[in-house]
Amino acid sequence: MLSDNSHLCALESGEADLAVRMVEQQGRQNIFHRIGSVIFALYATSDIAKLPQNQLRFIAIDETLAHEPQQRWLEEFAGDRPLDLLTGNFHSQRAAAEAGLGIALLPGVMAERCSTLIRAVANLLIAAIR
Repeated sequence: MLSDNSHLCALESGEADLAVRMVEQQGRQNIFHRIGSVIFALYATSDIAKLPQNQLRFIAIDETLAHEPQQRWLEEFAGDRPLDLLTGNFHSQRAAAEAGLGIALLPGVMAERCSTLIRAVANLLIAAIR
């Protein structure tokens, strides 16, 4: 079975045999091997990307992954600007960004495939999250 969700399966209790995660390892858990890194950038529709910086609104991760580096970076970047929509996964964030609801910090491998999304802030790439 292949499952795409933000729940972290407990390998030691048999919930899964293999887990591919985009989160930092917490404590001493199982054997892990880094298989790559992911570049994140801010993406939005062209209409949203044209807005003045003080009018930007953001789509962010909900409390399930609020501790992750990319979420902490987004909160710092947004500053006093609102995080209007909180979701539990990147697919929902991408759909919200495509619908024009705001700017989302997305993995480049996901967002670059969307013809309706552009990099919202030129020349700004988030360091690879490893």
